Amino acid sequence: MAKTAVLLLFCLLSGAAGQSLNCNFENKFCNYKQDTSDTFDWVWNTKGNGGINNGPATDHTLLSPQPIKTIAGNANGANCVFPFTYNKKTYTNCININHPYKWCSTTSNYDKDKKWGNCIPKGKK
Repeated sequence: MAKTAVLLLFCLLSGAAGQSLNCNFENKFCNYKQDTSDTFDWVWNTKGNGGINNGPATDHTLLSPQPIKTIAGNANGANCVFPFTYNKKTYTNCININHPYKWCSTTSNYDKDKKWGNCIPKGKK
C-alpha cells in the first residue's frame, strides 16, 4: 500500500506521462480554464480573495504591466500612476471611492497634485 501511495504521489507531482508541471503563466495559460459553475472569477488584475484555488495573492509575473489610460478628469488623458496616495491611503488599482466611475491618480500623490482621470476599461480606446 505504501509503495502505491508513493507511486501515485510521484505521478501527480511529475505530471501525466512524465510531463513537467513547471508552469508560470508567463506565456501560456497552463491548462487553466474558467470554471463557469463557481461564483468568482480569477482575473489577472486582482489578487486572490482567500478562497481555495482562486488565484495568487500577489502578482508574480515577469512581464511589465500595461499602462492604464484615463479619460475625462483633469489630467488630459495621462496614464494612471500606481501606487498613488488618496486621502492618506495608498492604492495600487483604479478605485471608485467618492466617484461613480473607477478612477486613478495620474501622479503618485493625488492629495498633493489633485491630478486624476477615469480609468478606461481594458480593450477600449
